[in-house]
Amino acid sequence: MTTTDPSTVPQASEAAAVTRLPRRGWGTAWLPIVSFALIIGLWQAVVRLLEIPSYILPAPSEVAVELVDSYELLWDGALVTGSEILLGFLLAAVISVPLALLIASVRVVEQALYPLIVVLQTIPKIAVAPLFIVWFGFGQTPKVLLTFLLCFFPILVDSMSGFKSLDPRQLYITKTMGPLAFRPSGTSAFRPHCPSSSQGSRSPSY
Repeated sequence: MTTTDPSTVPQASEAAAVTRLPRRGWGTAWLPIVSFALIIGLWQAVVRLLEIPSYILPAPSEVAVELVDSYELLWDGALVTGSEILLGFLLAAVISVPLALLIASVRVVEQALYPLIVVLQTIPKIAVAPLFIVWFGFGQTPKVLLTFLLCFFPILVDSMSGFKSLDPRQLYITKTMGPLAFRPSGTSAFRPHCPSSSQGSRSPSY
């Protein structure tokens, strides 16, 4: 009578699970490309067959020609817009992550600030944008502030969720370590928070 080693059973089940996982290779990589090409072709055909004016709906070929002709102008504008987005995002991250840590750590601060932050978040951004233009003009400042508002709340909420999911003992050790907590040997307490914070930084769409 043969006996089965119990230690080999989990390994066998894990191997079977791996073999059942769907394999994503070059076999399906072409599907998005084909879908995109079909949409562009349909767009081009509809514009030509229905003779839609360019000022209503330009054909993809006309868009491509304009992109090539106005490359320098579009590139300069993209650099300006990108710098404004980056500044607003960095400003939101620098403020929201420490604030999330403070709110998650101190109950009184959470009760005092979080309801106010939620109420302010309900204000439509489209209503705030004209006020920023009136207050700060047409320069870079109102655009950076608007980007800050768009990014602030999602990063704050997800960072709070990450900090609250930490083990209270880790937070206690971090507090007792003081500045040492931010050294490489002390950042292990914040590693579980990183996925939540990064998720908030990828979805500033509240």
